[in-house]
Amino acid sequence: MTTACAICGVDRSTHGCTQARSGEVYCNGNGNGVPQGWEYIRQRLGGARVYHRIPDPEPPMRPVLLRGDEIKEQAVTWLWQNRLELGALNLVAGDPGSGKSLLTAAISAAVTTGARWPDERLEWTGQPRRVILVTSEDDPAKATVPRLRAAGANLGNIVILRQVEEDGKTRQLCLQRDLLAINAAIREVGDVVLVVIDPVDSYLGKADSNANEEIRHVLEPLVELAEKCGVCMLAVKHLNKSVTANAIYRVAGTVAFVALPRCVHIVGRDPEDKYRKMFVPLKIAHGRRPDALAYEVQQDDEGLPVVAWEADSVDADADDILGSNRKPGPQAAVRNQAVAWLRAALANGPRPSRELLQEASACGYNRWAIDDARKAVGAVALQVRGEGKVSGWAVALPDDGEPHGTP
Repeated sequence: MTTACAICGVDRSTHGCTQARSGEVYCNGNGNGVPQGWEYIRQRLGGARVYHRIPDPEPPMRPVLLRGDEIKEQAVTWLWQNRLELGALNLVAGDPGSGKSLLTAAISAAVTTGARWPDERLEWTGQPRRVILVTSEDDPAKATVPRLRAAGANLGNIVILRQVEEDGKTRQLCLQRDLLAINAAIREVGDVVLVVIDPVDSYLGKADSNANEEIRHVLEPLVELAEKCGVCMLAVKHLNKSVTANAIYRVAGTVAFVALPRCVHIVGRDPEDKYRKMFVPLKIAHGRRPDALAYEVQQDDEGLPVVAWEADSVDADADDILGSNRKPGPQAAVRNQAVAWLRAALANGPRPSRELLQEASACGYNRWAIDDARKAVGAVALQVRGEGKVSGWAVALPDDGEPHGTP
């Protein structure tokens, strides 16, 4: 059996090439250079050249692989069924002044007292638990605590975290540096099930809220902390000023603010009732997306604002609440006036669509107001034919004709 030399490629016996136990090759052939993966060391006294194999370099990083059958499945657990997930980052976003902090106060009050959630079918059945509020914008004595008390919270189950102490000095908490402090607070307080960070932008440190990689670097450890401690981490965020973007892109900053949380909700005003607020799910990663909830901000006997939930859930979409999918439309009072005007305008029978819109404009109603009014009264569109073809459209009350299309 012949064996080729690793260097010259010729049978070892031809040139007397040998390989030492150390792995070095003594080659007497006249090869054309050093083969890839080998290096020349020296020349022996007998004339043979000594070569050494170059070891394969260790890769700078190695993949961490998990086989599917080695992963232990875990059930999703909820603080609020299909709305706020335990062991996860959650997000509530809304415009400034939309009542986000008041809403988190109502949620905190329910947790600290074990009260029923507003959607009674999905009630909080656990015992009263503790809440940590990471907040800096509101004065605890003038705003935070009075708001919680008015909401019915058990203040003994509320702990406010505003600063951390380091080297004998206090400073504002920073998520990039102080996750250990939040972890320590959760352990020290004990029985914590909810941590509210309001607003999350105040604790980003030097991270650019529009830089996806930087925000992921801040939020991913926060996600891991929520998983480790089994708490519902609830971040509060502002919306940007866009009025045309999809609701997902209305959350200010990079899309990571929506991608990393498991549950994302929008707080907004009912477009048709400025006193009515909406709590609308935008993203529910591990469950069925529930209907929206409506509420009003009322005052208690002391004049403090409180959340008054409506009994029934609402079929509403975040895009509708934020105006992304809505054409400019009238408020409820204007719409009611437009409905009355349209009924009167069509009382004597169908009217040409163009003529009707011109008359409506003269009376102060735009196209969107009339479109809403038509839907409200169930008006139908009729084809106007002349010389065997469609020459225009007319609008009629539902009793005056059958619909044939859209004018």
